[in-house]
Amino acid sequence: MNGTIITTPPTIPSRGAIMNATVCRRLLGASVIAVVVGASGAAHASPASSEQVVLKGLDPHAYMQRRHRQPDVSQELQALPMATVLRVLRDDDAVAFAPSDAYATGLKPGVKDAMRIRERQAVKQGALLVLSRSTDPRVAAAIAAAVDDEDPAVAAIAAERLGDLRPDPAISVLKSVVADHDRAVAVRAGACAGLGRARSAEALDVLLAVVDDDDDDDNDEVVKGAALQAIALLGSRWAWEARHDVATGAALRTRAVQRLSALPLKGDVDAKRTAVVQQLR
Repeated sequence: MNGTIITTPPTIPSRGAIMNATVCRRLLGASVIAVVVGASGAAHASPASSEQVVLKGLDPHAYMQRRHRQPDVSQELQALPMATVLRVLRDDDAVAFAPSDAYATGLKPGVKDAMRIRERQAVKQGALLVLSRSTDPRVAAAIAAAVDDEDPAVAAIAAERLGDLRPDPAISVLKSVVADHDRAVAVRAGACAGLGRARSAEALDVLLAVVDDDDDDDNDEVVKGAALQAIALLGSRWAWEARHDVATGAALRTRAVQRLSALPLKGDVDAKRTAVVQQLR
């Protein structure tokens, strides 16, 4: 059963139903139990719960058997209603994560916590992927809000996916993130990637300004590298051919090459600039 939504029934499930359960999740160690009954496929939960989503890809016993040993719930989320995916992105309590006893015994200190972090990241990143492909008018605001997620890995993916939507407000948000030196480097780099996906003259100007920033901070070199990669993505020929707008793509590539060639860069950033210019020509 993939992407099962568990809703609160009018009565507590019988002992027999619990004995036949194929999934039993205790949400974040609390006393809320979500149960999926095996034979009939009926869903039950204790009266304390309210619409929790059970995702098989979060089961440690399942994903630890995979080659990459990483949770993945993107396909399950794809099958859910858009309103549910939006709720999953916004609210951690919308998902029934695995109980503590679902993990292997004898794990080294910190391993279980790291697995739980990866599971949350898998949920948020999967939701962002699904939402970025949607035309639902609620999506842009939800993804923009996720750019402020407490986990830099999630915020970075949100910033990147925001560029897929290509609305003008998205570029404003990404411009603000890139310019914020208090942000994690990964998030600023993700915002650069989002601007590259936006593929517009305004996005190109923002990325060129990042590359031209004269701050000598080591972190800024990482961000500059991300901006250069984003410029290469923004000018990608195949992307503009797919959009049936070859002329605009060619104009942006010419502009990018001219501006990049004139910048007084040095070191690794200069080497990356040279590679990007050659790619764009």
